[in-house]
Amino acid sequence: MTAIVLTQDSNTLSDRTIPNIFIFESLSRGGTGMKTRKTRHRKRPGLGGLRAFAVALLALAAAGCTQFQNLQVARHNTAAITGARADQIFVDATRLLKRSDGPDDVACCTEFDRNGAVTVFTAGNGVINSAADFQQALNQPGFVKVVNQINWCGAILPNVIGCAPVPGNSMVVVRFTAAREGILWAHEYGHTKGLSHRNDPNAVMNPVIGPTRLRVNSAECTAYNQGGRARLFEFCSGQRN
Repeated sequence: MTAIVLTQDSNTLSDRTIPNIFIFESLSRGGTGMKTRKTRHRKRPGLGGLRAFAVALLALAAAGCTQFQNLQVARHNTAAITGARADQIFVDATRLLKRSDGPDDVACCTEFDRNGAVTVFTAGNGVINSAADFQQALNQPGFVKVVNQINWCGAILPNVIGCAPVPGNSMVVVRFTAAREGILWAHEYGHTKGLSHRNDPNAVMNPVIGPTRLRVNSAECTAYNQGGRARLFEFCSGQRN
């Protein structure tokens, strides 16, 4: 199993791979008087036709509807993030995935939203210095875990800004530059869906986090949509402004 580590060195952010660790919807026309009353009946579709319609509708929903990823955010009691800020990060992450930025970019109909209030956990001291600290953070309720520092991800590493299972059901991040937090969260979420790095200078999954790392390909979009919840008739436009 491979763990993904994000680090910051001055203004350069790198995402490094550490091997072999468990990071994680009659007629009746009536007459009156002496006229004969006539009734016309419309033929009702059989159950087979209704089933076929339902199957087609569900297939349409799966193919064309936005896939919602409803994620709980938790913070250590020494780390600060509000519900409003978490919502904005999710909006930023959604925007970069839904927008097509070029011929090699897929408009991916994935939308992140927050599940409930931001919760608080007190286990540990908010600093990840060891495998035990990391596992303890992963074990807390919630999907996105916000801590103060990450100094370990498979090994002692300084300035780590995110660490996630590949694949897994949780990710650990620290607070970061506002303009890039959406990229960071989208990137780490991709790792939890089993995505590895891609050495495209504009890819979200590029090992280095930067302001132009905004693009996903078709295979990556499929991974992002895994486990999503479609809302009927809420179709993806391919761009969210």
